[in-house]
Amino acid sequence: MAAFSQCVHPEDRHLIAASQRQAEAGGGHEVIYRIVRPDGTTRWIHELGRLQRDAQGRPQRLVGTVQDISDSKQRDLEIHQARGFLQAVLDSATGVSVIATDPAGLITLFNSGAERLLGYRAAETVGRCSPAVFHLTEEVRQRGRALGQAAGRPVEGFEVFVHNPRRGEPETRQWTYVRKDGQRRTVNLTVSAIRDGSGGITGFLGIASDISELQQATRALQKSESRFRGMVSNLPGVVYRCDNDAAWTMRYISEEIANLCGYPANDLIDNRQRSYASLIHPDDLPDTYRIIEALARQEAFELTYRLRHAEGHDVWVRGKGRGEYDSQGQLLWISGFIWDISARKAVEDQLKLSQQRFSTAFSTAPRAWPWSPRRASGWRSTTSSAGCSATAARSCCAATSSTSPTRTTCRPTWSSSRPCCRGGSTPTRWRSAT
Repeated sequence: MAAFSQCVHPEDRHLIAASQRQAEAGGGHEVIYRIVRPDGTTRWIHELGRLQRDAQGRPQRLVGTVQDISDSKQRDLEIHQARGFLQAVLDSATGVSVIATDPAGLITLFNSGAERLLGYRAAETVGRCSPAVFHLTEEVRQRGRALGQAAGRPVEGFEVFVHNPRRGEPETRQWTYVRKDGQRRTVNLTVSAIRDGSGGITGFLGIASDISELQQATRALQKSESRFRGMVSNLPGVVYRCDNDAAWTMRYISEEIANLCGYPANDLIDNRQRSYASLIHPDDLPDTYRIIEALARQEAFELTYRLRHAEGHDVWVRGKGRGEYDSQGQLLWISGFIWDISARKAVEDQLKLSQQRFSTAFSTAPRAWPWSPRRASGWRSTTSSAGCSATAARSCCAATSSTSPTRTTCRPTWSSSRPCCRGGSTPTRWRSAT
């Protein structure tokens, strides 16, 4: 007996002594302990027996079995470690609610994420209630009616959440959780069945993530996008964002492009039906690639080119834009605005044509004696008692003037109603300053 005791692991000897005392007191003898073999390895032992007494009731012998359970103990240890690891993971997932139930819907697991999301402690829920208590009653009823119509039988209570998972179909839906304090939170809940090795259902698992803030952000984004689209739709041109590639691949382009060139925006986004470069007149396409120089300098650019309309004619457009860059200065995309200048271009072309015609007509006209402002201003009066101006005199005597190489004499014309040069009877003599 002493030799056997030396084989027992020092930390487990007290377990054997306690079991023996219990047997001597009339109880059973059952103990699990470790022994250390001569080679230093440790084995787990399960000892089960009873104490036999003699006729006088004195302890005589301990009869029973000793079983090596090392392999079973190792499996239990691995399972325990796995459960410990799983529990640590579940407890660390504070942003995700994980709730497990038995087949009837009674909660068996309630992680720290569920505590944080719902405001209940695990001790208040495990073994006490069903997850259905966290849901809006009307939401559950409405979903139950829909499932019942499809199944041809009533679907109520906890069965609403596990009706599809029972058939092997995990289900993800949006639900409203009601916290302990009455606050409501919108969640994405995925429910799946937990099955054993033979495929039998041993429970259900519900994993929920709070999307309340995401929904608020989504609504705000949709509202902002609606305002943006409303503003863009009122602009007299096309707003776009594209990649810096040979196709000018559009990542966004406003619906106004349909009015500009006859093709809907969806055709151009991501080159689904055609690229934007394919709409540019072949003679003008090389000009559009020159904006790369401005992009390299991180400068804005402007250019004029033609687009091929879906109906076959050309549309003159003006484009203005700039590159968008990351914090390292790398180009992300190009954003800009395009508008129709066909009418202005037509006016400019007509004006240019008119100027060319005038220039041609002027250059081919017969040459005549040119009237010179200097010659005209050179006329001046030598004798005048009437004080008429040279301009008036020239007007009056234009028809009666005679010229000579050195002198021009003006003979004024008189009228009874309005003399040309009033205030004197002496004819006025003029001479040229030239």
